[in-house]
Parts: sequence; C-alpha cells; structure tokens
Amino acid sequence: MFKKIAIALVLVFTLTLFACDSGSKVEYPKKYGIVDVVAGEETKTGVKLTLETDGFGGTIKAEVTVVDGKIVDYDVIENSESAGWG
Repeated sequence: MFKKIAIALVLVFTLTLFACDSGSKVEYPKKYGIVDVVAGEETKTGVKLTLETDGFGGTIKAEVTVVDGKIVDYDVIENSESAGWG
C-alpha cells in the first residue's frame, strides 16, 4: 500500500512541477504546492529531481527521474513512516 501511495504522490509532485515551471533554470529549494523540490540535475536523457514533503510520521524524501515528461524511475530515499501501516 505504501508503494502505491508513494507512486501517486510522486506522480502528483512531478505533474505539478512541470505544470508550474516556466522552462527556465530553477533555483533550489523551490516550493510546488505541498512538495519541495530541493535539488535537480539534468542527465543525458532527462532530469533527476529530489523531492521532499511532509508525511504522517515526518519528512519523506524521494528521487524521481523524468525522461520525455514520463517518470522512468523513483526511489524513496528517506522516510520515518511506520512499517506495515497503510
């Protein structure tokens, strides 16, 4: 269940990012609604973003790789949520 919630949150975060971005270089940290984009780097094929948001048990930090406007990889790198709940 946690993976489904994490995937949904990452999708919302990424869509919000691209819907609000003007296409220019972005200074970090940058707030998009309830998500902070704390880092971003261009790769050979797309962009890799580090996102933070508040979870129930504390901050959730994730890395998302976007290629051609599609999420191709994500990783929840830090969280303090209760294992087995949700």
